[in-house]
Amino acid sequence: MSASSSAKRTWIWIIAVAVIVIFVWVTLADMNDDDGGSGGAVFGAADSARLSDRLAAAQRAQGVCYGWRVDPGTPGRSFTAAPDGTETGSSLGPRTDPAQDKVRCARYAVVDARYSYSSIDEEWTSVSLHVDNNLGLNPTSTTLLSRVGLTERDLLDDEAAGRLADVVGALPLLAAEEGKAPPVPLDAASTPRAGDRISGSGHGRTVFIGLGAALILGGVIWIIVAAARRNST
Repeated sequence: MSASSSAKRTWIWIIAVAVIVIFVWVTLADMNDDDGGSGGAVFGAADSARLSDRLAAAQRAQGVCYGWRVDPGTPGRSFTAAPDGTETGSSLGPRTDPAQDKVRCARYAVVDARYSYSSIDEEWTSVSLHVDNNLGLNPTSTTLLSRVGLTERDLLDDEAAGRLADVVGALPLLAAEEGKAPPVPLDAASTPRAGDRISGSGHGRTVFIGLGAALILGGVIWIIVAAARRNST
């Protein structure tokens, strides 16, 4: 086999592997965005839709609008992000703030969560919770978390999206317990489980993506080195 033919085959292999690397990288990036929002966002599109549906059931039973308002503390944008980067959603649907709709929501309760993010450690470091409402509810952050058996740390780890959804989903039960709304039917009372990992603190996923990319890159280097050795002999 001539040197030119061997070199041509080598370049074909290099191009093929490069295409595979790009395809795998794009696919992994898409999976990462779909699972838990994007760029450090909390809720993705599927999370928001499921949570809105659950809150809508409670609204029909109690006549109270429920929702969430989340500042992820990162520059990432999500499916429900407002122009200022705050993620919003409610029993009226994603991207809706019941506190701003006095016609359909004469009574409302919204979980306001604000995260602090460390760009150095690439993870959330703290979160503060507040219930914005006109029902007369005034739970502390600790009380709100204990209602669903959580701690602040639970809202910062890899399952933070699901745990924050649990907190938001507990609003109808909290309103009923405080006598601010009628009892919640069993179907509407069950708290949602978003269960998605978040790119802001999901180091486990980042490690696997990095490991996969390193292995692919190592394969490309091995092919190039092997081809260079064959051509030199």
